[in-house]
Amino acid sequence: MEIHQQKEREPFNQKSLVRIIIFGFVAFLIIIVLTNTTFLTIKPGEKGVLFKRFTGGLDKEHIYGEGFHMILPWNNMYIYDVRIKESFEKMEVLSKNGLNIKIELSYRYY
Repeated sequence: MEIHQQKEREPFNQKSLVRIIIFGFVAFLIIIVLTNTTFLTIKPGEKGVLFKRFTGGLDKEHIYGEGFHMILPWNNMYIYDVRIKESFEKMEVLSKNGLNIKIELSYRYY
């Protein structure tokens, strides 16, 4: 007749507590870094272009529109403002003959 003896668990000591705390802190830092570089939001009026660091460089074929996107942590997303802006200028200049010329200029740009 065999009697199986259960191993008694070692009591929880301070050394293992320190290891768990350090491991938890490192895991927390890794998660924070990955979420900051992996998840991004492109706002209205913006477009994004993905730079793939290890596989081909700039991806010109796929332009990312507004919204929530996930990318690999080692890639970079370059975000550009694509809204049309408009500026107005009023000028008063002298002509070659010394006459005043008033100009109102309006221009649009990206």
